[in-house]
Amino acid sequence: MESMSVLRGEASSSSSASSRTSFAALLGESLWALARECPAAYHQTVRRLQGAAVLVDVGGERVVVHGSADGHELRPPVAGEPPPTATLTATPSVLLGLLDGELTVLDCLLDERLHLVGSVHELLVLHEALDWYLRGAVRTSAFPDLLRRFRRWARHGR
Repeated sequence: MESMSVLRGEASSSSSASSRTSFAALLGESLWALARECPAAYHQTVRRLQGAAVLVDVGGERVVVHGSADGHELRPPVAGEPPPTATLTATPSVLLGLLDGELTVLDCLLDERLHLVGSVHELLVLHEALDWYLRGAVRTSAFPDLLRRFRRWARHGR
């Protein structure tokens, strides 16, 4: 898996063209699009993640998201690091159901299709970050294509 970062408005990536269809690459592209097209939502998202290490596991693909006042960093988890402050685990189909409004977070938590692990404080911070991310996503022209690519990845690309 690649390492991606956005710091002070600049994007960098060590990803290859073939890995652009990975979940981590799509997440990285979405954060970059948010930074470019809806900077207020991007700033609020990464500010809330400041100091956090959120492990996101979607369909077995794992990426750690770090946020700061200056930007974000995505990278694969590294053995021996301190544990993440919060973890989100779901299948691609659950994420699509949530994005499409066909599922609710509460129902997915209750029937164990969505797993959130962390302290109450960290989970509230993650919720706030996700809320700002989604507020920006609906205002960003790149997101419909990213969502289409995520659907394709969820069906075929893993």
